Amino acid sequence: MCNAKILLVSNEMSYTGAPIALLQMARILIRNNYDVSVASLVMGNFTKEFDNINVEVQYLDQNNLKNYKNYFKQFDLIILSTIVCYRIYKYARKYTSTVLLVTEAQQWLPYCYDRNLDILLKSSKRFYCVSEYAAEIFYKEFNVKLKILHNAIEDCYKDDKKYCKDGKFNFLVMGTIAKEKGFHTVVDAVKILPEKCRQKIHITFAGRLIDAYKNYSDKLLQDIDNLSCIEYIGEITNNEDKIQLYQNTDIIIVPSVDESCSLVALEGAMMSCALILTNNVGAKYIVNKRNGFLFKMGNEKELANIIRNIVEKNVDIKKMGKFAREEYLNTSTIEIYEKNILKMVHNNLNRSHNFEIIAYRVAKICSTIFSIRKNRVHIEIKLFGVKLKIRID
Repeated sequence: MCNAKILLVSNEMSYTGAPIALLQMARILIRNNYDVSVASLVMGNFTKEFDNINVEVQYLDQNNLKNYKNYFKQFDLIILSTIVCYRIYKYARKYTSTVLLVTEAQQWLPYCYDRNLDILLKSSKRFYCVSEYAAEIFYKEFNVKLKILHNAIEDCYKDDKKYCKDGKFNFLVMGTIAKEKGFHTVVDAVKILPEKCRQKIHITFAGRLIDAYKNYSDKLLQDIDNLSCIEYIGEITNNEDKIQLYQNTDIIIVPSVDESCSLVALEGAMMSCALILTNNVGAKYIVNKRNGFLFKMGNEKELANIIRNIVEKNVDIKKMGKFAREEYLNTSTIEIYEKNILKMVHNNLNRSHNFEIIAYRVAKICSTIFSIRKNRVHIEIKLFGVKLKIRID
């Protein structure tokens, strides 16, 4: 359905995973002749990336959603990125078809419970997530099956990559400097490595510093100053600089405590880097024995052993990187993503959204007697002493 009007909404405009993924989606939809608009709850420097594709980012005040009623009505489909946009989802779906892409996982469960989002999740079939890892978490917690829409990144690979620059294994850890990203696990692993091993590695940390995590980042940077094999280079906002950084990297480490996917892992695989991820990273679906390693979240000893084995066994990192790129080509290219995005858009443009609104309102009123079993809605109402049981397939 060409020329349909689609609104994409981001939680923020920073150089982080969710806005980057939304930019990819915007490019695909524009390329397929959809009329695309973009809005954000928080403005930031990433807006210039949308400017580059001639899309102006509008500020959206979710505390005054009633002011946007006519604005939402003009769109054929609204796609919201991150569960932080749930209030917009609840309001906008009254007026047009609306989809919410959940980019969070385990650590956001308390957030969901605090806002009674369990009822919303159970009553809607328009929630997507980005990995099997995230889907499993929400299924176990809320008995809800989220559809999976894997992320993807553009192929920027250059076939002149050199490995073990300066005779060392070069590692990269990239992301916001926050406890949830697990950078400290890498530092703690390096501390217990033998000095002979440290001399054969170089680890680059890259990512933005934010005030909310100042105590954590200050301690981390202090530890880095005492370790000559680790270097912090700040936030990377230029794509060419980022690609060059990957070009000089042999191995990507994603030590996150909990991450629904990880664009860094996908980018590393695309750039033919070997991978080291925790079991709590959704992008682990691209890791196998030929291209990388998995370790238990927060286990610095296990990570140290992986690094030590790579160094002492002089692992063929070039070969591992080649297999990582093969997995990227099988799972995470823009071409694959485009097919999945267009399918998702088509399915939601052509479906009535009235039933799920009714289901949510009934669930909210009768939450103690509302349940979903085997994809069927069960409601039991007691009226004048008579029990009425309703099942909606």
